[in-house]
Amino acid sequence: MRVSIAMATFNGATFLSDQLESFCRQTRHPGELVVCDDHSTDATVSILQTFRRRAPFPVTIYINESRLGFSGNFDKVLSLCRGDVVLLSDQDDVWLPEKVQELVRRFEVDSKVQLLIHDVEYCDEKNTPIGQTRLSRMEGLFDPMEWHLNGMATAVRTDFLKLCLPVPDVPRVSHDYWLHACASAIGRKGIVPVVLGLYRRHADNLTGSRDVSNLCWLDAGFATTPLYLRLQRLNMFWSSITHRVSHSEGSATEICRWLREKQCILVERGYVSKLDMDREIGYCAERTDHFAAREKILATRRGSRRLRAVLANLRGGTYQSFRGWRSAFKDLLIR
Repeated sequence: MRVSIAMATFNGATFLSDQLESFCRQTRHPGELVVCDDHSTDATVSILQTFRRRAPFPVTIYINESRLGFSGNFDKVLSLCRGDVVLLSDQDDVWLPEKVQELVRRFEVDSKVQLLIHDVEYCDEKNTPIGQTRLSRMEGLFDPMEWHLNGMATAVRTDFLKLCLPVPDVPRVSHDYWLHACASAIGRKGIVPVVLGLYRRHADNLTGSRDVSNLCWLDAGFATTPLYLRLQRLNMFWSSITHRVSHSEGSATEICRWLREKQCILVERGYVSKLDMDREIGYCAERTDHFAAREKILATRRGSRRLRAVLANLRGGTYQSFRGWRSAFKDLLIR
């Protein structure tokens, strides 16, 4: 099984070398590293070119003539990979040495899974672990199948990846969100509950602006205390409460469109049965209608009218597509 690493870079010179060196320390080297640079103005390209000359595996570097943006750059680099499996990489994290080998092993053991995501250890700007992992922060609050979406921890089979590209141009639908949504829709996402990467959080992170990791100014000593973990879990819960449903409505609509468009090939390749496909398309269509109903509720000023609308939809089953009374409570609070 040939492995490709897909890396999208942009002005990442500060931390890039640490990530590249972690590729070299892998117990199983990748078959290739493919990099798309989004027209960086710092030393990013120079660092990549120097690394290419001494890397123990092929390195291909593409420099975009004009900037494509975060998701657009990843969309491009993913389409250029030639391996059987593609591992997504950011420019500021560090992979543990057994990551490539372990993910390949998991794919070989389970031929049905099309996308895998592993656990990550949160680190400060100096890449010092703070004693918490992504899955531990989600425990008891969120379903990892839905909420664990880190691109830097994601690996996907290339044949399935090609069916997912290009990523739709929908607000707040990133490349990693889209790949996970596609895999989840057909029941082909798998979670590896093992830490295989160090997830560096710092002031210049392009993702996770509302993530549980953003109290990065706190010292590492406090970050290991139970109080800090409770604060982070509360932050994560509040972020989910204040996230408007309109963005999710757009992704649900796109997933429904994708399922209808790809249903024949998904069934033919055995990714999903015809019965399950029909059921999922029906579910997505219903969920899209429910998103629209919730957006209509949010267009109503907070107060008695919104309360009546929420209660009516709660009785009518709208919130069964979401998190029940929790989603109803969210709609009462959000502006």
